[in-house]
Amino acid sequence: RMAAVHASNSQVCSMRGQLSYFFSCFFNFTTPSGIILSPSYPEEYGNNMNCVWLIIAEPGNRIHLIFSDFEMEPQFDYLIVKDDGMPEPTTFGTFSGKDVPSQIASNGHIMRLEFQSDHSNTGKGFNITYTSKCNINIMFPLQGKSVHSAAILGSFFQSCKYSLFLIEWGNTKCQKSI
Repeated sequence: RMAAVHASNSQVCSMRGQLSYFFSCFFNFTTPSGIILSPSYPEEYGNNMNCVWLIIAEPGNRIHLIFSDFEMEPQFDYLIVKDDGMPEPTTFGTFSGKDVPSQIASNGHIMRLEFQSDHSNTGKGFNITYTSKCNINIMFPLQGKSVHSAAILGSFFQSCKYSLFLIEWGNTKCQKSI
């Protein structure tokens, strides 16, 4: 199921096919994928907007943002993208102007998008698609570090739904850990 949000000041909800359109400047996304649109997109957004969206994926997942369109008043209107799913939140960037940002992948399972416009000029805004995907790591129990390119016998393989214990090479036998 994919959720799409078109932000405005009203609180109207409607269904179109399998896409849900929620009209709010403050919304928590909990579906595995969706579309976030700025207020009134593709028309110009309003002045003095302050919107916050949280994308909340399952623990162990990472969130990927793909920007399809981006146009804001340079310097004064902006979108801040933060990685909120980690012990120390990180800001990926503050985006403004007409340059479409590159794809962004979170480190944790929560992302925060903050949109701010000032009192004067506006733009078309943005169209962002998000997806959440399982972040698979191999965990070494003694060091407690994630390693993506190597595994040793006796190491743990952790996916989003379960953990496996690597017991034999060759056929890559694993047994479910408790």
